[in-house]
Amino acid sequence: MFSYSEKLKMLGYRPLEKDVHYEDDLSDKLSTTIKYTVPKSYLQFLRSYPQTGVFEVGVLSKGIESAPCAPSGLYPISVLYATCVNLPYDLLQLNSIKCEMPDYLLAIGEDAGGNYFCIDLRQDKNGAVYFLDHELDIDEGLYLLSTDFESFIANLVADID
Repeated sequence: MFSYSEKLKMLGYRPLEKDVHYEDDLSDKLSTTIKYTVPKSYLQFLRSYPQTGVFEVGVLSKGIESAPCAPSGLYPISVLYATCVNLPYDLLQLNSIKCEMPDYLLAIGEDAGGNYFCIDLRQDKNGAVYFLDHELDIDEGLYLLSTDFESFIANLVADID
C-alpha cells in the first residue's frame, strides 16, 4: 500500500498554519457537502493530513499531459488544501465559492500563480487529477496529471533547480 506520509515527509510537507487544531472530521464534511462521490484515497489523505499544507522545498507534479505553461510536463505545486483558518486556503470554503470551474472538479491545491490542481469527481473519470490553467477556458485549460490521487502524490518530486 502506498504511504503518503513517507513521500510527503521527504518533500517537507507541513501545515500552513502552525499550532491550530481542528475538531471536525473534514473527510466526513466533504462527503456530505459535495454532490459527487469523493475518491477513498483522497478521503484517506484528508484523515491523515486534515490541515492545509505547504512544502518546505520546491515541489513539482509530473503530469501525463503538458500545458503551454509547463512544456516539460512538470507543474510546480505550492499548497494542498484541507481545513484552514486562512479561508482562501480552506478546502470547503474554496470549493463552495469557486466560480470558474464546474462543480464536478474539486480544487485540492494550487501553484504560486493561482492555477488549481483538481480531482475530477465524475464516475467515469475515477478521480483523475488535473491541472487547471486559470487563464484559459475550462475546455482548453485542463491537463491530465494522473489517473488517481495516489499516483498524483507518488509522482511529486523535489525541484532541484
